[in-house]
Amino acid sequence: MYEAGRILTHTHAMTPALTDVQKRDGDVSTECAANGIPVLLTIGSNAVDAERRVAQACDYLREFIRDIRFSEAVMAPSYTGIGADYTNIAATGICEASCAALHESLRRYEDTHGRQRPPHDGCIAIDIDVIVYGTDVVKPEDMARPWVAHALAQLDACGGVC
Repeated sequence: MYEAGRILTHTHAMTPALTDVQKRDGDVSTECAANGIPVLLTIGSNAVDAERRVAQACDYLREFIRDIRFSEAVMAPSYTGIGADYTNIAATGICEASCAALHESLRRYEDTHGRQRPPHDGCIAIDIDVIVYGTDVVKPEDMARPWVAHALAQLDACGGVC
C-alpha cells in the first residue's frame, strides 16, 4: 500500500507543518500553509467524452496547484458496477489552500462541468477528489483502489506526463 508520506517524493519542495490553525464557533478550521501542502488528487470520468473532460480538469488544476504532475490515464471499471469504465489519472503537487477550501473549489468545478450528484445513472461527467492532503489520507477507500497504486507507480517511474 502507498503511504501518505511518500507523496512528498512527488513534489519539488518539502513543506513545513500547517500553521495558524483557527477554529470559530464549530466551523471547519481554517488552515494556512506558509509554503504550501503536498496533495494527491484523483481525476476521473466515465462520460462519452471522458478524455476531454479529464484534460480540461488538468488545465484547471494547473491554475492553482504548484509543481503539479500527472500520471498517464488508467482505465478502471466502475466500482459501483453501474456505468461505463472510468478514465482516471492521479496528480500530485503543492497546494496553498486549506483542505476544506480545496475540496470546495473542486466541488464547484465538478458542478459547473456537468457533475450530477446521485441519482446519476452511472455516468459521472467529472470527479476530482482530494486523496491525500499533507500527511493525512483524506479518502482511504480511494487510496486503496488498485488503479491509484498503478498511477502512483507511474509517477514514481516517469515523473508525470499529462
